[in-house]
Amino acid sequence: MGNFKTLAVKPTIQSLHPFSGGDLLFDWTAFDIPNGAVELVGVSGTILGTNGASQGGELFNLFFARAIDSVAPPSLGTVNSAVAATTSILSKKHIIGYRSIDFGESADAVLDSMISYNTFGSNYSTTSYPNFQSIVLEGETFAPQTNPGYQRIYVAGVAESSVDFGTTVLIAGAHSEDDLTIVVDDGSAGASNSTKVFTVGDVIHCADTNGANPVSTTMTVAAVTTTLVTVSGTTCPALGNNQELGPVNPIELKFDLKY
Repeated sequence: MGNFKTLAVKPTIQSLHPFSGGDLLFDWTAFDIPNGAVELVGVSGTILGTNGASQGGELFNLFFARAIDSVAPPSLGTVNSAVAATTSILSKKHIIGYRSIDFGESADAVLDSMISYNTFGSNYSTTSYPNFQSIVLEGETFAPQTNPGYQRIYVAGVAESSVDFGTTVLIAGAHSEDDLTIVVDDGSAGASNSTKVFTVGDVIHCADTNGANPVSTTMTVAAVTTTLVTVSGTTCPALGNNQELGPVNPIELKFDLKY
């Protein structure tokens, strides 16, 4: 019998702008797993919805890669921009697997209770999921190991349909740099979607009204209501009226591995 392991991966996506099919959702994100050839038998996870409701799109693609001669796969480009052929070709020899993810199955607000985000999942039962075929992942065998006993694999995501991480959680008035309490609304002095978007422990970043130009500084949610978001640790720089708050990790992946 095989030994099973689950692994959570949270790619960083500091953009709230709508993504189009072919846009880079997140660049190569490293994760470490025990040495040896391993079978990826299932992929599941969550993806944040749009403005407190589920995503309108349905598909994104995952690409898996490994280092060659201790060199990580080259960048696929700029997040929220189309992946160019001249850029993607540089990663061709690094790629070791691919999987298409359909998160539209849980997007029906009438039938599903996860209204403000989509869930997705697949497993290795060919009877229930005949379209899911497992992938064998294995890192570079002789690469110097910074984490002995483990190998490094990379995953990147590309949108196949539209994806929008807009939140409509907007700064109400202004926010001073050292203030750990942020007053928010929907842009019209109404209750925001903050309780549908954030939970305690989420890491958030700040962007302008349209979700562009995210501030690199992040904050951690300590408490949340529809009118107040309380953060801990570092705060964003001073923010103006109607600047939008968004999560750093709107997609969370869980990989089911079999050794």
